[in-house]
Amino acid sequence: MKIASLKTKRLLLLILAGVLIPASLVGAKILQDPIKPWMHEEDWSRIVAYDLYCGNSTLIVRGIVSSVVLNHTGFGYVSYHTFPALITLNLTEAVWINDGVWDEKHRAVITVGYDFPEVPNLTVGGSYEVSGFWLSITDSAYSYKLVVAPSIKDSYIKPL
Repeated sequence: MKIASLKTKRLLLLILAGVLIPASLVGAKILQDPIKPWMHEEDWSRIVAYDLYCGNSTLIVRGIVSSVVLNHTGFGYVSYHTFPALITLNLTEAVWINDGVWDEKHRAVITVGYDFPEVPNLTVGGSYEVSGFWLSITDSAYSYKLVVAPSIKDSYIKPL
């Protein structure tokens, strides 16, 4: 009887440890991330646009629009963001690159996350110049996008 009780206690202890250790690791990851899952989208935008971007444009490119998707939702590790327009641009030239933020040799196509409330009338096949912030981290809704937003100084998209 004591042997069965001892085996049951050991099994219960192992199950409890197997549940608590992963749960505590996930909780620690969520708490260290600046974007918390219980935040509203406005808070995420403020944190990402001001704290991570520092409010400055880092990349200016020129290219030809190959597609425009309205109201696109991008997902990150613990966040999401809905862009009024997600634009795919076939690059023709990189006009200005802030030190080390982007390597144009590896990109022929770039995704533009347009975050102004009013979407401009873009023509597929038209040539445009885009200025915004390039973010190359992998766990954000803004990852690998040239973000054009009101919170980023000198960000724009204009026809050529």
